[in-house]
Amino acid sequence: ILDGGALLPFGGHKGSALSMMVELLAAALTGGNFSFEFDWSQHPGAQTPWTGQLLIVIDPNHLGGGRFAQRSGELVRQMQAVGLERMPGDRRYRTRAKSLQEGIPLAAAELARLRALAGDD
Repeated sequence: ILDGGALLPFGGHKGSALSMMVELLAAALTGGNFSFEFDWSQHPGAQTPWTGQLLIVIDPNHLGGGRFAQRSGELVRQMQAVGLERMPGDRRYRTRAKSLQEGIPLAAAELARLRALAGDD
């Protein structure tokens, strides 16, 4: 993207369809630029082009008879029953628990830099 390209889809046809859906929701629907319409060469690094932002807010209590958590739990149980050992987010939850217990490892130089930025010299 940063070299003047476009975000490429992943996963073959399904990834291409997902990429198209993102373009339609975040550009066509909102009036922002499609990924191919913006010249990234004039905006190096993290500068943001005219992009659209779309938020979709769903209250699961108003759908599926208010049984979202129960139904989601059943899906996870069924996936584990057929041999899926690791669910999305498992590593993040383990890392979070470990960090709460042991803290976050940080190199001394990084800690010094953060303290300097915070003015805690």
